[in-house]
Amino acid sequence: MDPEDADRVKTQVKRSVRLQILFPSFRISKIALYEREQRVGEFAPAIDGNEIEWTPGPVGETELKVVVEGVNGDKFIPDPRRVKIVPNAPPDVRLTHTTLPLLAGRDGLVLSLRVTDPDGKKDKKPTTKKVKVDVYNFGQLIVGKTIPFRSDNSRAPNFIFAWERTPAGTYSIRVVATDKDGYTTRLKPIDFTLAPPQ
Repeated sequence: MDPEDADRVKTQVKRSVRLQILFPSFRISKIALYEREQRVGEFAPAIDGNEIEWTPGPVGETELKVVVEGVNGDKFIPDPRRVKIVPNAPPDVRLTHTTLPLLAGRDGLVLSLRVTDPDGKKDKKPTTKKVKVDVYNFGQLIVGKTIPFRSDNSRAPNFIFAWERTPAGTYSIRVVATDKDGYTTRLKPIDFTLAPPQ
């Protein structure tokens, strides 16, 4: 098999590997998963398919092998599965517009963001095409929201944070985006001071 035809997974991310096995004629007691001949997981058979969590190793190519063991000691070993392990790319976050308040208690802070996930674009399930966006002030969470990320080339924002009538004070606003695998992107803080009205 050509390396480009191998399955692609991201490194250092727990992956649920779904195994489609043509069950042998004997009764199955357990199914083991091997990576580079090293046992990395074991699980009991299920009726509707079998899944196991597996944490990929370093970037590169590897091979997964399944060993099906019967209650009488019989074994069934399907063809190995080639896997290409690639680095995980964190979310891509672009600040498209910022409005800083001028007068405390009257104006509001507005942040417009375009958020996408380079890896997530390849996901086939719409439910996984989401990124969590958190907005902090000096480390304290102000708002957190999970949104569908941009999968097209549009520069239009898909996350807008509006803090109406921002009170007087000193602020250090930071945006953190987290993809479904737990990888994060942190924007540089937006620091400003808003004096009380005279």
